[in-house]
Amino acid sequence: ARQAFRLAPHDPQAVFLMARLLEETGDWEDARNHYFEALRWDALRFRADATINTIIRDVARASPEWTRLVDAAEALGMDSPMPTALPGRESLFEHVHLNWEGNFRLARLLAGASAELLSGRANGDTDWLTVDACADRLGFTDAGRSMMLMSMDGLTSRPPFTAQMNYGVDRTWLLGELAMVNGRLAEPGRLAASVEQVDAALRARPDDPFLHFHAATLHAQTGNMGRALELNERLGRLEPPSAERAVQRAYLLAELGRRDDAEAVLLETAESSPYYFQTYGLLGALWSGGDTIDRGLGYFSALVDRMPNSPGVLHTYARLLAENGDWTAAEHQWLKILEMIPDDEGALAPLIDRWVRDGKRTEAVDLMQAAFDYNPRSLA
Repeated sequence: ARQAFRLAPHDPQAVFLMARLLEETGDWEDARNHYFEALRWDALRFRADATINTIIRDVARASPEWTRLVDAAEALGMDSPMPTALPGRESLFEHVHLNWEGNFRLARLLAGASAELLSGRANGDTDWLTVDACADRLGFTDAGRSMMLMSMDGLTSRPPFTAQMNYGVDRTWLLGELAMVNGRLAEPGRLAASVEQVDAALRARPDDPFLHFHAATLHAQTGNMGRALELNERLGRLEPPSAERAVQRAYLLAELGRRDDAEAVLLETAESSPYYFQTYGLLGALWSGGDTIDRGLGYFSALVDRMPNSPGVLHTYARLLAENGDWTAAEHQWLKILEMIPDDEGALAPLIDRWVRDGKRTEAVDLMQAAFDYNPRSLA
């Protein structure tokens, strides 16, 4: 590592590797210096480096009459002058995204500064909720933690995360955490207990829009669609219209057999919020099969002309075409997706399956090779 560092002192991977080894030996101070040097030379800028943070602090100091700086980098141990260990899994999913506990720590910093400005009291004069009490108040349960982990799973399984030196370690940890949390949720009564915790939070804060949406989601997961729809309707009286709420409502209506009502909600949402792509997948599912598929094909044919670079729209159109037996047209849509995203599993899987069955093995291997070249660390 020292030899690599001497040969390439400005190579972020060499500097990062040196930092990791120094950390293993317990030399935190030197490790921190190398970590921040790696950040300095990293061309894939996810985090603010020392120069950017210095600029922010200078601007805040220059305008004290209207600026209050909450220095999270310093308070959370992410600032280079501090000789202690950098924050890790206790606050972060990886090197950028805060987990529940990290978000709590950041929110606590912001709340303390806000309280001091509003009341004039010192930061420590207020009795603040603990992290567990805050979870109870906001209805954060293992169900919410599972949702967060699944979101991170989808994000970090793709480039540019796959090119990072510690990708394997991060993925192993994330998938292990997800399996552990989902294992707990699979235990008898655990998901029902999560629903009750969210319902209790909602009873304590009956005008909270987030809790209404979250409670509706959990009730839908447990099969209580009627209760979920009731919560969604109450949410509509608490906040302005949103595509997110509308799509949740359409899903619940469809599950309750009210397909025409669901379709009307989705068409209105597609018109008012054309870039909320979850709408189109649900519309495609509604029009799949039976005598409604022609309606779906006509709608998505026109939509593809308007949004030719939308993978979500192309996926839905391709599925409807394949279901209708027009494989040539479906393949054309999936290939357009792969031109943009060579490792897109939703397009690769049906194409590879079809081409292998049709004897087009060379073409199938070429597609897989292009996907591998794009994302060689994809387990799929």
